Parts: sequence; structure tokens; C-alpha cells
Amino acid sequence: MKLLVGIRHIPIFSAFLIKSLFCFSQISTPKFQSFEPIVTNKSTSNKLSESTNNLIQNKEEEERKIESKYALSPKINQVNEENVKAMYGANSVDPDNRSDALSYFNKSFQQFLQINPDSFSITKAVYLSEMPYYSQSYSYSEFEKVIEQKAQLVKFILKQEGLNEKSNLALHYAIQKLFGQLNDIKDPLHNKYYTLDKIRYDFEDPMGENDWTKMFVTKLLLTNKGQCHSLPLLYLCISEHLGAKAYLSLSPNHSFIQFFDESGKRYNYETTNAHLVSTSWLMQSTYVNSTAYKNKTYLDTLSNRKLYAQCLADLLLCYQEKLKVNYDSFSQLLINKILKEDSVNLTALMVRANYYITTFEKLACSKGYPSIKDFYKFPDLQLAYNNAKVTQQAITVTGFQEMPPEAYNKWQESLKDEKTKEHEKYEQEKMNIEIKKLQMVQNSLTNKPQK
Repeated sequence: MKLLVGIRHIPIFSAFLIKSLFCFSQISTPKFQSFEPIVTNKSTSNKLSESTNNLIQNKEEEERKIESKYALSPKINQVNEENVKAMYGANSVDPDNRSDALSYFNKSFQQFLQINPDSFSITKAVYLSEMPYYSQSYSYSEFEKVIEQKAQLVKFILKQEGLNEKSNLALHYAIQKLFGQLNDIKDPLHNKYYTLDKIRYDFEDPMGENDWTKMFVTKLLLTNKGQCHSLPLLYLCISEHLGAKAYLSLSPNHSFIQFFDESGKRYNYETTNAHLVSTSWLMQSTYVNSTAYKNKTYLDTLSNRKLYAQCLADLLLCYQEKLKVNYDSFSQLLINKILKEDSVNLTALMVRANYYITTFEKLACSKGYPSIKDFYKFPDLQLAYNNAKVTQQAITVTGFQEMPPEAYNKWQESLKDEKTKEHEKYEQEKMNIEIKKLQMVQNSLTNKPQK
């Protein structure tokens, strides 16, 4: 597949990962299965229902006794490969017997391993996370060339606006013009102006439920339309090619951009509607609880290492979607690496939690659904229970909570109301004041008499 020159949410997922996007209309993060009553697809008798209820009874005192008697597995980040193969059978893909498709993912993973997580190219990382899906049908140089062209357009805008390329605020102001409006760019060679369409939000299948490539920056470069997973990543890639400092930030089912001006003031930029928003507005409108905010799970800037882990998580979800697997030995390799770099990466924790919970449910079924107090009679069931519980607890302490569809719909509607529009206008005006100051400084330097 060739990229057309000049054009272009973990939430994403496998059968066990309910596609609840990292950004409902966008990033996909897996929705981990709640560690609640076991659910089967078969009709069940009252007796089975009673056994199931006994299995997940919430008797805190009893659970404390069990947990104190049976130590939790110290190897929570390891999965027995024989159990994996037994669970998924033909759906499991062994890296030692790779198919052509798997070989592309392994090639990308090996390249990720050569990258320094604390200092890397986000453009290269995005390419590596998406390229295997297309069976490496386009080169990195092709991909990067289109990003570089976007960066050149920003430089044209800076020149026309009379702004200095060395100002971080000015760079972001110009980048945002690619997202927020049509732009008339002058071709100095032919002395003509060309109108460039703005980068738009894609309302068609934004969660990638019918077409996984809707999640990709590649697709965004090809169509000039994206969603809350791909749009912020493109923003980061353009920033990188301009030397602008920008950060990816997360909120429930969503991602956005943060950056700072020369005085250290923080700005939040919503790429899906091309507007600046305040942190208080994000707190009130994006379903962030106090625990998640305190733990910096949401609304904080991702460090390079966490961003690296998130790109690996994208590769993981891409792999599962492409090969239609839920969990196998290659998934395990990816998850181990992700959690090594970011122990609280929600995508990796959720995929692992789904595996542990499914393992537990299958074992419980095979044992006739014993009650919790009898788990000690079945060491494999006890271990599966411990692993599932510990992994879910690891997710809970981050402050993560599933954003209900009604809450997301309410948030979407809030973007259209007058109060939100006034808020966005106010935030933009504050930035415009700073930009005018920069323009005045640049103008004075440009018109300064030569000695």
C-alpha cells in the first residue's frame, strides 16, 4: 500500500476484549471483565446459579482467611504457556511457528526492543505499531515523508503569521491551525495561494468496530480524518518534526494533547474538535475520579517511557485484532515488556485480567463451581483465583472506572452547548493574547534597523 503524499483509544480488541474505546469515539482500551458472578452462554439450572453465587460471595472475613492461608502467586506477571495453549488451542499462535502475519509483528517488536524508552522517535514508534497490520506494505521513509510535509505546512503558517519557529507556543498555535481551520498557503515559487483542508474528525466508525484501520495514523494521513486515538498521535509526530514539545494525556476512553508555553503555563488541546480546554473543564466533563487524578492515571502528561509502553500496547491490540487471538505466547511477551516499562499501563493490565478471569472461569466450571472456602482443594483453581483478583486490584487502585455509555453521550452533547463553546472561546482568547505579544516581538526584531 502506498501512502498518498500530502494526505493522511488499547479502547481495539479481541473477542474477550469488549470494544469499549479508549476514547469511545476513538481510542480503544479493553474493557476488562468484572470479577463478578460467572456468566455462561448455556441455559443453567437453579442449582448451577446457586453454585455460581456461592463462588463469588462477598464475605470479607472469609476471603481474608483464605488469602492469609494461601499466598498470592509471586509470579503474577508470568503465564504458564501450557495453560495458554490448552485454553485457546488453534487460536493460539506460537512465535516459534510463526505465520507470515505474525512475523511482521515480531519484526516490529524486535525493533521496539532496540529503542531507548526514555528517548525515541514517536513517529517511528507509531509506524512500528501500525505497519504489521498492513504486512509492511509501505516503508518508514514514505510514512515519515507525509509527516514532514505537514511540518513544512506549519512553517509556512508561522511565516505568514509573523511568528518565530523557536517559540514553543507559536509552534503549537500554528500546528493547531491545521486542525482548526482551512488554510491559505502561499506558494512562493508560483506566487499563488492554495487552500488546504483542515484535519477533521471521522464520525464514521470512530471506534474501529468494522474497520480497525480507523484507529491508525496511517489511515488519518491517507484520508485527512481521524479520531481521538489517531489525531493526538499525529499531533505528536508533527510536533516532533518541528522540535516542539508536546505530551500525550489520557482521560477515560479518550486522549488529548498537553503543552507548555515559555513561562511554564499548561495548555490542554482537544484534537477532536480543535479547541483549547481547561483542566477544570476536563475534570468536570470526562468522568475522572479523585483517585485517578491523584494517581496521575488521567489528565497528566505521559513520560517518554509511558508513551513508549502505550505504543507497545497499540501493537498488542493491533496484533490481537489482526490475528483474531485473545491471548497467546506472543501477547504474553508484549505484555511483559509493557508492564516492565509501565507497571500501571491499563491496556496491558486489562488484557491480562481478561486472561486470568477466563482461566479462572474455565477451571471453576471444570471443578463443578466449588465455593470459595473449598478453593484450597484445587491448587490450580486457587492460583487462578489469586491471579485474577490481584490483577483486577492492580487496575482498581489506579482509579480506573468504566465510563458508562450514557456518561459518554452526555459528554458528547456537552461539546455542543453554548457554555462549552464560551469556555473554549475564552481559552483560545487567552492564547491569542500571548501570540500577539510574540508577533509584536518578532515584528520589532524583523524591522530593527541594521547597524
